[in-house]
Amino acid sequence: MATPAPAFENAQSLHKRGRLREAEQQYMLLLDANPADSDSLHFLGLLHAETGRSSTAQQLLRMAIAIEGPRAYLC
Repeated sequence: MATPAPAFENAQSLHKRGRLREAEQQYMLLLDANPADSDSLHFLGLLHAETGRSSTAQQLLRMAIAIEGPRAYLC
């Protein structure tokens, strides 16, 4: 299922601007609404990797790949 564009774009914008706590909250809200949202799983995984949480980063990225397969941007 596609990610709701405005909410996801907001999360990405926060992420790019370094407002990581807020971005994480937005990704989590998206995942609460749709746990199979591979885009939010992917970017939340990247955020976790950027903040030193490698174990959960790996789990999140694996979940995204399990849902969508190895699309180029996930590899």
